[in-house]
Amino acid sequence: MNKTTSALAAALGAVLALSACGSSDSSSGSGGASGSGASDADLAAYQQIVDEGTAPVAWAGPTDAAKAPAGVSLAIVTCTMALEGCKLLTEGTENAAKAVGWEADVVNVTDPTGYDQALQTVISSGADAVVLVGVDQHLIPGGIAAAHDKGIPLVSLFQNNEAGPDGVDVEVSPDPEQEGKLLAASMIVDHGGKVNALLMPDEEFSLPVAVLAAAKDTLDGCDACDVKYADEINFTAATVGTTLPSRVVAALRQDPSINAILVGFDPPVTTVIPAMVAAGLQDQAKFYSQLGTTAALGFIADDTVMAADVGASNEWGGWAAVDQAIRLLNGQPTVEENVPVVLLTKSNLPPEGEPFVGEEAGFKDKYLALWK
Repeated sequence: MNKTTSALAAALGAVLALSACGSSDSSSGSGGASGSGASDADLAAYQQIVDEGTAPVAWAGPTDAAKAPAGVSLAIVTCTMALEGCKLLTEGTENAAKAVGWEADVVNVTDPTGYDQALQTVISSGADAVVLVGVDQHLIPGGIAAAHDKGIPLVSLFQNNEAGPDGVDVEVSPDPEQEGKLLAASMIVDHGGKVNALLMPDEEFSLPVAVLAAAKDTLDGCDACDVKYADEINFTAATVGTTLPSRVVAALRQDPSINAILVGFDPPVTTVIPAMVAAGLQDQAKFYSQLGTTAALGFIADDTVMAADVGASNEWGGWAAVDQAIRLLNGQPTVEENVPVVLLTKSNLPPEGEPFVGEEAGFKDKYLALWK
């Protein structure tokens, strides 16, 4: 029994009660899909998207040098590191900062209502630059004002914030349109064009919301497909381990024609999939997500519900954030980092127990050469 299977077995006991819950907080389905699906010829374009999306990633980052200044104190204000994505992004940023000899101080904020105070605290404590990991800029008006008053660069990481004079100085994110397109194409190919999708947005994080919107646009644009949607399940990170699993189980039971579940980021995978297995629903629908964390990839490896995950290297994202901080501290223009994405299926998974990183592209050496 491998690590993922052991973790699944342990999780099953914890979610059995959830899977048996009533449907008082469930989202109802929209009815069964009809039609016989599309032909292989009709779906050839989507198969090509999948094929190209699973190819190894390559460096397409900046080419203009940016010498790293010495003696920089970098503050990293992060969403709760109980979520693997927040943890990996923070660690990637720390690794890059240490590679250039910077001091990196991490502030782990478990409640989004604390983001603004955390940012104001690091500003007043003398940070030279700040990387915000998964922080919605609408929640930090006081911190943004304090940073702008002192001329301290604000780099947003994997949140899809819009940079501007009243917000962060630069955003580093993968392309949500590309991520959504890859996930939708995978759903279309896996189901022969006949998709009844359950979408699960979390409005706290704008990048996952944008991914889901792009996926829906791609599904809607498939003229040869028969696409239907169950009622969406809106949730928050705080409910991932409480009510969300039972809501998904209730929705699947109410609408047995649901055959695809799409969520914008990986953390719900760790609770929802065990709940589906406990309820005997593991064969009804395939799961699709975005982030490329170890738990999600483990379910793919074990053929347990999870079909595909779009990964954008969190480690790479952290190095890209430090690159932008260097440029802002130097007074240089910011650049397109082009953090790549890859569609991860059973055919191209990283080693067991490891997230997608993209080491084959040599991005660390590329950045270090730019920072000399």
